[in-house]
Amino acid sequence: MTWDELERAVAKLRPDERQSGDKVWVVKCCGTTIGWCKRSRGRGRRKDIGPDILSLVPKQLSISRVLWDEIAACRKGRPEYLEARGHAGHP
Repeated sequence: MTWDELERAVAKLRPDERQSGDKVWVVKCCGTTIGWCKRSRGRGRRKDIGPDILSLVPKQLSISRVLWDEIAACRKGRPEYLEARGHAGHP
């Protein structure tokens, strides 16, 4: 997975984007933050992401690696993420 692909996968969760030293995505539901993920600005967009970083993404989003892989593979999206985080049925 490249950094561009990571951004596309996270975008499916419709996060708010915060700019700081890093790019931080914050996923909210009902006004409450339910997950977040960050990306260093210094990374090349088309470069591959290493296994250490890939393992951190689902931890930051507080979901299983299996669900993250499904989101990244375009088989699941925001509704499944919200359900996994206990917010099923919310937009």
